Amino acid sequence: MLTKLCRCGAKVPVGEVCKVCGYDRHKAYDKQVRDEKTKKFYKSTQWTSLAKQTRYRYHNLDVYQLYKYNRLVPSEMVHHIIPVRDDWIKRLDPDYLIPLSNQSHAEIEREYDKGHEFKEAKAKELLSFLEKFREGY
Repeated sequence: MLTKLCRCGAKVPVGEVCKVCGYDRHKAYDKQVRDEKTKKFYKSTQWTSLAKQTRYRYHNLDVYQLYKYNRLVPSEMVHHIIPVRDDWIKRLDPDYLIPLSNQSHAEIEREYDKGHEFKEAKAKELLSFLEKFREGY
């Protein structure tokens, strides 16, 4: 079982709330980072349904791991290649959604945080991976 270190220092299974201090990083992120409109969107049935369809479309595989590292890894979430805060219109466009593992998502977000040029380069790479998958490579 994968664990993470909580801010209090306790080991916490990935995706669970810390049993020592009660910290839930997803709730904290929603409260501190996301605006109300975005938070509401991610809790909507429209999004949850589309995310489920996207994972199904790509056979529940982490497409990034498949083409970047030639590994078969199950997806754990769906990522917006163009972040919702950057382009609200594309939030429900299935051609800009990619299923990822939490590890891949963290790696991609680190690249996005380096700046606009890095974000654009990574987005192009992700879109090319989706294209390869759809073409059957």
